[in-house]
Amino acid sequence: MQYKRRIFLIDRAFQLRFSFYTVTWIGALGFAYPLIVENLLDAFIKILRVAIDGPGLAQLEALRSQVLRQLIMSHIGAILVVFIISIFVSHRIAGPLYKLKKYFEELGKGNFNHTLRFRKTDYLQTLADDYNVLVGQIRGIFQKDSDAVKAAVARLEAALPKSGEARKDVEEALSILRDVRH
Repeated sequence: MQYKRRIFLIDRAFQLRFSFYTVTWIGALGFAYPLIVENLLDAFIKILRVAIDGPGLAQLEALRSQVLRQLIMSHIGAILVVFIISIFVSHRIAGPLYKLKKYFEELGKGNFNHTLRFRKTDYLQTLADDYNVLVGQIRGIFQKDSDAVKAAVARLEAALPKSGEARKDVEEALSILRDVRH
């Protein structure tokens, strides 16, 4: 059965840090572009100032300011889009990690009956498969040990002496084995 997560900031610290780093690097690298364009236009205007002086030069200087403003605004818009996309991408990572953490908590409580599944669009799909194999192996080991303890208890009960000190020792050992089994 497919399910959808309704909350996009599952692990707020991880996702915001991931998005911040992504936006910071893209922002830092992207701001170089408007600066290069401005320097190019400045050089072009300086050349034209020497060659011609007139109304065309004023229009070119106004155009330079307009182009620079548009570049900066488009870059800010791109940074916002990158931030939103990085939240969605990190959601596909943080969700499975959050779910895996919850399943580990269940394992810690002794619950080995869950099967871990991620959404088809989530990353780390092989992690769920590996988790399920590991839990299956642990469940098998516990079942084997439980069966061995159960058989040992049955044999000890059958061989239990009728009375005396040996009976007390065997009953204590049986009590310990029964506690381990449960």
